[in-house]
Amino acid sequence: LGRSFTRIHGRIHAANKRGVSITAFTYHLSSGKKGYASAVVASLSKLALESGKEFCTLYTDLSNLISNNIYQRIGYGVVADVMEVNFTNTEF
Repeated sequence: LGRSFTRIHGRIHAANKRGVSITAFTYHLSSGKKGYASAVVASLSKLALESGKEFCTLYTDLSNLISNNIYQRIGYGVVADVMEVNFTNTEF
């Protein structure tokens, strides 16, 4: 229903007419602490909003204080806690 999904590096990213979701972001350790990740997330978020999307969501581990401080600095705020459930037995 108006939803599209894109698979990038094995992870599914969701988008619909109203918004987008950044669901995974990784970088090589040698690139850490240089601001690259912050710049990419900020740029992707800005691009989504400038393209007419009403919102951009970001899923993160709340126990990672460093990344969460960065996300708050670029304009994100905590909205809700979510839980991912993976079922290993497909016989229902």
